[in-house]
Amino acid sequence: MSQNKEPEKIVPYDSAEAASIQTVFDPEGLIVTLRKEVIRDRRRRDLTASEARELFDEIDEVGDVTDPWSQSNLMQKLLGDEWWYRLPEKDNPDYLYLTRLIRAVKEALFSTMRIEEKEEHGLSQ
Repeated sequence: MSQNKEPEKIVPYDSAEAASIQTVFDPEGLIVTLRKEVIRDRRRRDLTASEARELFDEIDEVGDVTDPWSQSNLMQKLLGDEWWYRLPEKDNPDYLYLTRLIRAVKEALFSTMRIEEKEEHGLSQ
């Protein structure tokens, strides 16, 4: 028996969780994606000019979407039944920052280890 399970909603995360999340929801990318879908549907003649205009107006009214679930009807209309799989993502700035930080620490440790190793063998400059 298959249970219809609602997909997990996008919820804010704390900084500790950010280290393990490589990508995050891209609100700016969503508006671009929605507009492209309207244009694609219009070119395929799935929408009339007035329907496309109404959808563009609806997208403009949405503005900055920080929670796409609040606009689930629009999302489903343009992106399909399982629209949450098509949400645009971008690199997580917290993840990128922590990755750079870890890389810098590793390089510093490696450099320190090489200096200590040279000193042990009497090769210091």
